[in-house]
Amino acid sequence: VYLSSPKLRDLIRNGTTPCPEIINAWLPFDRTHGYGYWISVLLHSCCCVYGGGVVAGYDSTAIVLMSFLNGQLEILSKNCARLFGVGETVTYEEAVKRIGACHEHHVNLVKFSSTLNSLLSPVMFMYVIICSLMICASAVQLTMEGTETMQRIWIAEYLTALIAQLFLYCWHSNEVLCMSNNVEKGVYTSAWWSQDVRIRRSVILLGGQLRKTIVFTAGPFTNMSVSTFVAVMKGAYSYYTLLSKKEN
Repeated sequence: VYLSSPKLRDLIRNGTTPCPEIINAWLPFDRTHGYGYWISVLLHSCCCVYGGGVVAGYDSTAIVLMSFLNGQLEILSKNCARLFGVGETVTYEEAVKRIGACHEHHVNLVKFSSTLNSLLSPVMFMYVIICSLMICASAVQLTMEGTETMQRIWIAEYLTALIAQLFLYCWHSNEVLCMSNNVEKGVYTSAWWSQDVRIRRSVILLGGQLRKTIVFTAGPFTNMSVSTFVAVMKGAYSYYTLLSKKEN
């Protein structure tokens, strides 16, 4: 703001307006002038960079793990489709070994996804609630009379970041859910019909294991999916409409 507004620079120079602050916080020294001001700017900048790094690291790790799970489910589906080879004879022992490997692979994916969900779910529950309120509040502030152009740009950037962050979680979680629902099809595209009754029974058991759905949740109330993202956006828009009417 200081660099983009000549008027503000003049007001700060003549003492009419105080120097802009990153965060309005108490410090044990004068943070409005001189060295105290620059020390406060440095401290607040470090806090912002650290906080942004933590959030970015958390989000990146969670989304990468979701993408990894999606990839593993796709690999499992391909392995199931190749259980009995393509135009080759597979012995009973080899078939049982392959079925067991696919079963163990899926059991491990369900186990690790459950552990990941137990860590993500409480955070995502709070985030969905806060995101709904902040999207609504930002939209109201963006359309309020008296909001300056630079403030509108800041609010628009913040609003875009909120929506993008929520969408990334919902999109990648939805990808895992869809792949989890489709992984079972790999078993039935294999040459199961060419095997004897004992192998077919094992194939049915494997299909039952693969029906277990992997899904990430936002608390105990909703799943993280594209439909959840749409519902949050609709809810935020409803609150925005209500507040706008009250204002008028």
